[in-house]
Amino acid sequence: MGICVWLSDVSALRDQVDKMARNMFVAAGRDPTKTAAAKNAYVLLSRQRYLDAATFFMLSGKLADAATICITQLHDIQLAIAICRCREGDAGPVLKDILWRHVLPDALKRQDRWLASLAFGLVHRYDLILQALTDDLAKLGKQIGVDAE
Repeated sequence: MGICVWLSDVSALRDQVDKMARNMFVAAGRDPTKTAAAKNAYVLLSRQRYLDAATFFMLSGKLADAATICITQLHDIQLAIAICRCREGDAGPVLKDILWRHVLPDALKRQDRWLASLAFGLVHRYDLILQALTDDLAKLGKQIGVDAE
């Protein structure tokens, strides 16, 4: 549904993500108040339990690792954006990295003007939003140093 992108109130997004995470843990018969460590995340990662590993990385403060798992293993860019916005807000370095390294190249590859303009807005490059909607996206990508995947 794209709630992580459109919900402008980050506190409301945090509340929704917390509720979803709590419901997932309870539904699986787990206790949502358990402590976590990065070593547990690596163990879960080696067992290909990617969602659990991402959760443990989040709990251990390794946001970039959690977001990377969401993108590369779970193929869920919206989840990666949601957790970044919850932890860092809209101007965090991990969110910006995801947008520049994953979302924008994908938008250029698919010639998706809407997605490109949305990503430029999220990284506060308002000067590029109109160009994304009107100019050649391949040319724009070369201008700013973003290559289509």
